[in-house]
Amino acid sequence: MQNPATNALPGPDAPACTGALLRRAMRRMTQVYDDALRPFDLKLTQYSVLANLIGHPGSSITELADLLETDRTTLSRNLGPLEKRGLIAIEQSETSRRRELFVTDKGKDLVRQVYPAWHASEFKVRQIIGADSTSVLHALLRDFLAETKAHGDTANGE
Repeated sequence: MQNPATNALPGPDAPACTGALLRRAMRRMTQVYDDALRPFDLKLTQYSVLANLIGHPGSSITELADLLETDRTTLSRNLGPLEKRGLIAIEQSETSRRRELFVTDKGKDLVRQVYPAWHASEFKVRQIIGADSTSVLHALLRDFLAETKAHGDTANGE
């Protein structure tokens, strides 16, 4: 006799797929931020790159990809438009072969302009979720990221 779990097909009583549910929620949440950032011709992913680079100037593409938990190819796709707009600079290191990333003054000015719109989106999301639930969600996500990184369970990409 075969194990019923190996032949089962998902149905209405099947447990929800955590990954699928998170992706659906993330798409909707990203839309909240993207709608607010649209007047600045910026997406949440690009804002995140700028904000993280401000905190980690001189990062290499690999270092920034690791920080953002993304792969180098995806990050490079996000860097191109930012560089073209003069929001970031990619410079060759004077001491090694690596390329270092910096937010330009123009990029910092844009982040200052965008911040109130980003903050309003963050506030909206936190209102929807609730303050206590937001704190719990952040803790759960940080724990998940740390646990999967510690066990090598990530592919460092999307």
